[in-house]
Amino acid sequence: MIKGLDMNSVISKILSSTRRALIGEITQNMRAVYVALENYTIKILFIYNGKITDDDQDNVGYIGSLIVSDFNEYKIDEKAIRIDYPKVFILPKNYILVYRLEEVVAKNTDNIIVDLEKLKLVEDWCIYEI
Repeated sequence: MIKGLDMNSVISKILSSTRRALIGEITQNMRAVYVALENYTIKILFIYNGKITDDDQDNVGYIGSLIVSDFNEYKIDEKAIRIDYPKVFILPKNYILVYRLEEVVAKNTDNIIVDLEKLKLVEDWCIYEI
């Protein structure tokens, strides 16, 4: 933890840092961004619609570097997952929503439960599939 701050204060600081890092960096195919804190690792999860491009991957790294620069004693773990619209996704409860694209989804659309332990790395360092 950051000296002198409780867990809620640290999470609040991470959320603030993440929101600031996203300014001007949200792309039209970015559906959502979530964060979590596990031990001394800030985990950022980007959900994309469609192919995750090299530019998207650069963007993920850039946003992650902006966030971690606010936290000297923390590591960063970035994951980008492709979940195409109109699929609805559910993440583990320890992940906090920072950004979500407003979408209209039919009520009968199946929910995809994202099991982060079962993700498969498909490209380079941060692109995963369910």
